[in-house]
Amino acid sequence: MQNVKNIQIALKRIEHVRNEKLTFLDLSGLMLEELPDDVSDLIFLLEIDLSYNHLVMLPKSISQLENLFYLNVRNNFITEIDFELGRFYCLIELDISNNLLDSIPESLSFLQNVNILYDNNPFLNDLPFEMEYHNFEDIRYYLELIKDNREVHRFYETKLIFVGSGEVGKTTLMKVLKDQDLCVEIGHEATTHGINIDSLEYDVFFPARPPYYNSFKDIEDVYIRDEYYDEYYEDVYGEDDKKVDVYESEGYYSISEVLGDMDDEWKAELMVSGDLSYMFDDAVIEKTIKINLWDFGGQEIYYSTHQFFLTKRSIYLFVWEPRKDNNNEDFDYWLNTIKLLSADSPVIVVMNKLDIRHKNIDELNYSNKFNNISNFLAVSCITKQGIDQLENEIRRCIVNLPHMGDKVPESWVRVRQEIRKVQSNYISYTEFIHLCSDGRLISDKKELAFFSDYLHDLGDIIHFKEDSILKNIVIINPQWATKAVYALIDTIEIQKNNGVFEVSELENYWDIKLYPIEKHVELLQLMEKFEICFKVVGAKNTYVIPELLKTEIPNNDFIDEIKNDNPLKFQIHYNFMPFGIITRLICRLYYMIFRDNYWKNGAIFIDELSKAAVIGDRINKTITIFASGKQKNNLLAIIRVELRKIHADFNMSTEIDFNEKIPCICDTCKNVNEPFFFSYEVLKNFLSRDKKMIDCHKSADSVEIVELISGYRTVKPSKRILHEILSAVSQLQGQSQIIHKNEDARNSFISARLSQNGIVAKDQSNWGSSGSGKSQGRLDIKIEDGEGNILTIFEGVNLKNLDITNLKKHIDKTIIKYDPNGLNEKFLCVYYDGDNFDFFSKKYLFEITNNLIFGFLSTTDESENLLEHTEIKIYKTVYERTSKKIYLYHILINL
Repeated sequence: MQNVKNIQIALKRIEHVRNEKLTFLDLSGLMLEELPDDVSDLIFLLEIDLSYNHLVMLPKSISQLENLFYLNVRNNFITEIDFELGRFYCLIELDISNNLLDSIPESLSFLQNVNILYDNNPFLNDLPFEMEYHNFEDIRYYLELIKDNREVHRFYETKLIFVGSGEVGKTTLMKVLKDQDLCVEIGHEATTHGINIDSLEYDVFFPARPPYYNSFKDIEDVYIRDEYYDEYYEDVYGEDDKKVDVYESEGYYSISEVLGDMDDEWKAELMVSGDLSYMFDDAVIEKTIKINLWDFGGQEIYYSTHQFFLTKRSIYLFVWEPRKDNNNEDFDYWLNTIKLLSADSPVIVVMNKLDIRHKNIDELNYSNKFNNISNFLAVSCITKQGIDQLENEIRRCIVNLPHMGDKVPESWVRVRQEIRKVQSNYISYTEFIHLCSDGRLISDKKELAFFSDYLHDLGDIIHFKEDSILKNIVIINPQWATKAVYALIDTIEIQKNNGVFEVSELENYWDIKLYPIEKHVELLQLMEKFEICFKVVGAKNTYVIPELLKTEIPNNDFIDEIKNDNPLKFQIHYNFMPFGIITRLICRLYYMIFRDNYWKNGAIFIDELSKAAVIGDRINKTITIFASGKQKNNLLAIIRVELRKIHADFNMSTEIDFNEKIPCICDTCKNVNEPFFFSYEVLKNFLSRDKKMIDCHKSADSVEIVELISGYRTVKPSKRILHEILSAVSQLQGQSQIIHKNEDARNSFISARLSQNGIVAKDQSNWGSSGSGKSQGRLDIKIEDGEGNILTIFEGVNLKNLDITNLKKHIDKTIIKYDPNGLNEKFLCVYYDGDNFDFFSKKYLFEITNNLIFGFLSTTDESENLLEHTEIKIYKTVYERTSKKIYLYHILINL
């Protein structure tokens, strides 16, 4: 029954909003079962909060408010939502989380471009684990696929991932779990390089209820404990009759014979209801579980790359052995890494080599710190002691995995089985389509794309359908790709060369029968996608694996120069610092690196007017950034944004996993090398409470918070388009062998790469008009902002020699014909297919400086500051139009 007092509160709030014509109505937390008043006349409302009430349906008067921007109905009992077809709604965000929606309301399809929050609704129960974070439209589409009139399959599969340091016996333990009769010889087990993948099957008992037991047809696999059976059997047959066969290993009896003797009326009732609980509340159903075994090499060199394969649909065996002295470090690294990357997947901590030595650890402390630890066990692969207990613990973990029994379309299962029969390591996307559509199993294009994403998320295949290089290869044996990655990391020559290698050398490092030369470009692109390597900008075919770089800083003078130039300082302090944060940052911002100033734990990045040094310290678990120059706050913001994305990949959150800090600016701290650092979150919290000052813990002086954080505002930084184009051009250079040599193909590649990096790049558009309104012809690429305003233009031209006439035509088109209004900067890219790039680039610079561009103010060579190598050149011409300085960048690329 509704609280009368709360109804009166609601009426007063509605009346107040109506009289004052306010834009926000707050009716949250009043336990309302329905709205006490019609609010359809409140057309000026922009936001309504109806959260934490007892509504069972969206009030009709709410659905008539077309001008609402935000509607919050989370934490109610809503089973029905009806928006009206034909109305134009202005909604930006709708929160329907924590309600009782069994299906996605059809009327939500009437809403266009609305961010819908939908957590914790019953309709999500039918969603595979991998789709948990997909967008709302994908979820709607998937649920349509598995409607009751379509065959569905229940998913019973998981990963068992073996982690731990090298030489603790992970591989041997994996083999013993597959075969307890295996004779293990001490010292004869090979070291794992990268990842070994295998599989086994376990029969596991689940509670005989949905989603495991769904109908009477599953009855053959149902068992009951012996005490329940004995009691039932004695009641029906007496003590002396013969029992049915026992499932001896677990003490269960099959229920099928019992039900065979059951009264027909009972049996009919059971068949209709499908409910066993009223007869046997402890009944179980047997399912065969496929367990995919992943054995990770334990050498530290692999740590940063392993992280890409630690997944949520998994059980982890953290294996250690008591003879090692670094157990605390191993526990800290692996348990923290699993906690971050696997969404609290269960971990079984296994002490191996029990036959050699036993060592006690503080199990209670570890259990309190890591609540995903399932158990601590000790085993011996030699004597097989503890192996049975480990197998039982694995079964127990499997029963508690949330994804067991997930629904997927039956056609998907059948196609998956067909894919596993394919002998090749990879197929083309066209072959993948044919395989899926054979027998009309999956023929709809949208479902094909959806199925591809599902298998990719599951780890069955690797397919990046949005990537211009990788979209046509479907890797159906992921181990083929992972072994290629680890083969390069393990190559002594690359290690000695500090991670640097040439594309031409790959045929020496990879078995070309297994990895044909024509697939090398795609494998390199895959490694770049996983942020394992990057292509050196300005070098034609040179790549770097940052994990293999030297740890020494190549030139301290540049860092000292930045530190002495009144820099912004920024620190990140980690509770646990995962491997690979700095190396992934280098892979993300490689095109902004200052010459060759990068090393394993840091780099110097450059913008046109600023430089920043990023220095990682694993011992102190910190990253420190110094940014100097005229646009230092923007460059710092660019770096912070990328670090934030990397933290998100690790599922890390500020204040819990790390703390961002900025230095004090009091007189004492300004003049010391180690000032006091304030927590950035604390400063923001002070400001939110209207606190103006804060005390320095070193000097005890008060400082003004607004002045303190003025250079650190987290506004969206603006990356220079020059850097984005350099990244795309460098990619083109590395993949030129598989891209057609005509201008259109090369321009299209540049446009696609820019688009994949979030730049609105439109290829070969008909754009622009002169003052007279006449068409300006076709432009190669125009680059816009999010509102459709033109930021810059890009013109590409193929040259084998310095064709002055052709070049002048393209320059004139770029600075005059396509740009009547004088855009701030423009880009002319020369795709050079000749023999002597060095001679060509020098002659090009001479011609644009002396003959080709009239009225210019200056032309400078920008290559030295931006590029480490010389296969790309950048010249900047400055000229004037209506007293405004305009920049034309000439990018010459040796193809």
